[in-house]
Amino acid sequence: MTDGTSDEMGRRFFEVLEQSAVETLRTMAMIEATCVRQCRGSECGLGWDVGARMALAGESKGCIGVAADMSCAKKIVGRIVGQETAEVADDDASAGLAEVLNMIAGSAKTRLVGTPYHFELTIPEPWVGRREAVCDAGEGGRTIVFDVEGAPFAICAAVG
Repeated sequence: MTDGTSDEMGRRFFEVLEQSAVETLRTMAMIEATCVRQCRGSECGLGWDVGARMALAGESKGCIGVAADMSCAKKIVGRIVGQETAEVADDDASAGLAEVLNMIAGSAKTRLVGTPYHFELTIPEPWVGRREAVCDAGEGGRTIVFDVEGAPFAICAAVG
């Protein structure tokens, strides 16, 4: 992403991801998420307990992922399924975040039809265990960090 057009499209891609994440969390989990910063890959200085990622295919290649600390993931998933946070098992939290990723990516995919960043979705892969980065940030990769009721939640993407 070196020319002005690519930079503009890159900004548009990440704006769409941010909007899709905010809307998905608002409508599915009744949670207001506020973007607090964007950074490249593991430069955010945060580690993640749980998340999911999916490869992108089609016109764009790369990956999209979501990540959170375990308490945030359980809060999001609990709100979606109508359970108390303490009732959500770790594996259910990761599976639930995989579904949240599906919803965010589906919304972004729809908004990006007809652009160079339109993509095909693959099946999300949930994970549990400490990680510093979700997607290889490489050239053009970013992590968008949100505040979700005092806890960090992130959507990460690397596209090429």
